[in-house]
Amino acid sequence: MKNINLFLTTLFICSVVMFSCSSAQKEKVSSMEATEEGDEVAQEQVIFTSKKVTKSDIKTVTYAYVLEGQTVATEIVDTKGEVIFFQGEIPNGLIKEYDAKNNIVSEMNYNAGKLEGVTKTFYPDGQVASVKNYRNGILEGKVIEYYENGNKKLDSNYKDGILNGAVKKYSMSGTLTSSA
Repeated sequence: MKNINLFLTTLFICSVVMFSCSSAQKEKVSSMEATEEGDEVAQEQVIFTSKKVTKSDIKTVTYAYVLEGQTVATEIVDTKGEVIFFQGEIPNGLIKEYDAKNNIVSEMNYNAGKLEGVTKTFYPDGQVASVKNYRNGILEGKVIEYYENGNKKLDSNYKDGILNGAVKKYSMSGTLTSSA
């Protein structure tokens, strides 16, 4: 009987703690809501304002997701780009990634932890290096890469993460060199 009471008390305390933690997290997590059918869905709050490289070695890169100067999540990615560790809140909204010198590296839109919409990468001088479109974490639509001088380097299209159609390649001066 004593063990059952102890178990029930522990279960109750864990339930209260879990409810409190999940309630607190919901206040910080970005949500998308509409009040009536047909309303445009808009984002209420961004939970990360930047993603910074905090450590890099031969096998992994460690990123810190930052909101108002505070690290709110940590992610470790292997050389294939696969997440091997994630701790903290799931990303939602616009995330800006910076390198160790505080140069912008990328701008990514997340919805429930998956890439959604336009993602941009940048050269160290801030010039756009690529523009890609994602739907539910999968490449969908135009993918354009640029040279550092701003001219188009590559133009392709994806459907459900698979190359769809011709890939157009351009010279550094902007002349079409191949289309296959």
